[in-house]
Amino acid sequence: MGLASGISLAATGLQAFGSYSQGRTAASNARAQGQSTGFSRFYDAMQAQVAAQAGELKATETDTYLRRRTEGALANIDAVLAGTGTVDSSPSSWAVKNRFEYLADEARTTQTGNIRRQVTADRNAAQLYALSGVNAINAANDNAGALDVTGLLFAGGSLFKRLPNSGGGQYY
Repeated sequence: MGLASGISLAATGLQAFGSYSQGRTAASNARAQGQSTGFSRFYDAMQAQVAAQAGELKATETDTYLRRRTEGALANIDAVLAGTGTVDSSPSSWAVKNRFEYLADEARTTQTGNIRRQVTADRNAAQLYALSGVNAINAANDNAGALDVTGLLFAGGSLFKRLPNSGGGQYY
């Protein structure tokens, strides 16, 4: 084997190693990018979960506040009725208080219901973000595996190009 043949063989080996190394680097980059995207989605999921917990607390606080406000308003109605000399058990007194209480309960239910619907949306978003993170990592790992194989195939192809063919020892 002459010097030129040896150099050519070394160049082929370096080319094969370069192809293999490119595949490994691309695979590593794909994994890192997938993990970065996945962790970003996990962070988004945690933020949405925190928002859901804060919303649940807000709904409870709103419910408590509106119930207390209704109780205070009903007490004021009783005081006004008593000041006018109206009997507390009269049908008109009951009608006024019942109507006020009904409207207050309806407003409280609507407000807390809207907050709780947002809580549900935040919880759903948290699950969607988490699933998106898992999918990003899985897709990146799949891509990385394919890039590893591609690097190996190119490296192998570089080496096989140098093998003599069956037609007289010539190189491709």
